[in-house]
Amino acid sequence: MNHTIMIGCMKHSWLMSCVIGGFALLSSCSTTLLQVTPNPPDLSIYLCSMANRNPEFPGGIDALLAYVDQHSTYPIEAAQAAITGKVFISFIVSKTGDVTNVSVLQGLGYGCDEEAVRLVREMPRWIPGKQNDEYVNVKYTLPVSFGTGN
Repeated sequence: MNHTIMIGCMKHSWLMSCVIGGFALLSSCSTTLLQVTPNPPDLSIYLCSMANRNPEFPGGIDALLAYVDQHSTYPIEAAQAAITGKVFISFIVSKTGDVTNVSVLQGLGYGCDEEAVRLVREMPRWIPGKQNDEYVNVKYTLPVSFGTGN
């Protein structure tokens, strides 16, 4: 069942903004009709500490560490500048296990940030997290070390 919501504005020149159920509508007309579905898809994102079961890299933490070791490269610019440290990467493990929304929380520069993002974007599908026996999107943070021997 869809609901129709009528939004009107006093002057044609006003720009009106309305957010309903996660959808934004911008309009400069005198009357606008908007169809809203009362049960939009669940776009919730849980923090890792909130999920009943956290997402898991296929094969567990040891397999994740091995993946990072085998697939990461130390950027030439970082090696030349003797840069060492960790890049903290944030991403979402979706309900289907896909890795999405990859971003740098704290970087090092010198090509390390880009390498860490590439590494995470190319990861295989994870085992998704669960909340109340349903698969959910879970936000995950991963530190990727460069030049530290870790």
